[in-house]
Amino acid sequence: MRFLLAYVNVTCCTIWMLILREIPVEAFPIQASSFRNRSNERQTENVMMRNFASISKSEETNSMLSSNDISGGLTIMTNGLSRRSTIGTLWKTTLVALTGVAVVNIPVASASAVSTTAPNRFEGFQRISTQFIAALGDPKSSSGNNAASDWGVWTVDPGPRGVRLEDSKTLERTQLGPYGWTFNSKDWWLEEHGLIMETPDFSLPTPGKYVVTGGRETTSILTVLDDGSWSLDGGATLADVTHLPCRAARYTPPKGTSANICTPSKANPSNFPVRPGALMPKVNGCDKQDYAVIFVIGKAKEDTAAEKLLAVEL
Repeated sequence: MRFLLAYVNVTCCTIWMLILREIPVEAFPIQASSFRNRSNERQTENVMMRNFASISKSEETNSMLSSNDISGGLTIMTNGLSRRSTIGTLWKTTLVALTGVAVVNIPVASASAVSTTAPNRFEGFQRISTQFIAALGDPKSSSGNNAASDWGVWTVDPGPRGVRLEDSKTLERTQLGPYGWTFNSKDWWLEEHGLIMETPDFSLPTPGKYVVTGGRETTSILTVLDDGSWSLDGGATLADVTHLPCRAARYTPPKGTSANICTPSKANPSNFPVRPGALMPKVNGCDKQDYAVIFVIGKAKEDTAAEKLLAVEL
């Protein structure tokens, strides 16, 4: 009897596993409250960083495309959509994204024909805790000269540290946000869920090279020079590395007016959440500037070493 019950239990579990595999991810709504508190972002980032690490050796790349590996199905997340792909397709996509080597319709028998000397764009970079750039620029541009004047950075996720609009009057009165950040009534920020965020650090950028992504198809290397000029490699544009679900805008009182003209308490909660890629809502009495949000997930090792050396010298 026990054997029969155990058999039924295992059979039922197996059936449920098979059913759940076929249910699209969209069937499970996700409540998001911060830049990173979304399963698809974490999934995308994890896939990218696994690729980042696993293609560090060309021999591993070749072995990943062996006949033993190119079989079966794998469901991956891309911009919130579930997509069924083969292992082979995943690695072909990875090769194109990370090495620039196009792999098109490679038969299993000729997988060894893939060049094992293809340069790895991310060699010399190391993983860092994700940071978030607030960037201004033409979405179609791949370079510019305004990083020093117009770009800011959150070194930690500002979402969980944000304040709800319903608590805005308290924030306006105390001028103090969670974790000790200071609210500036003349220059304040909102994100896509209507949370009041701390102002990013506009001392960005430290000259160097960074691995950046929008959590979609494109991962690029951002180069920032001493004069504030910036460029993205591989033909990537600012739009390509913008994370569309993350919306951010800066609100300031019009020139010549007092700070109490433009306050978060005047924002309409019914305007939130904001759709991915959409502009942030206007607030009565405020000038608004929308910013692109870019994830920084890696940094050149030599830059980190230089910073450590500088810290020791100081």
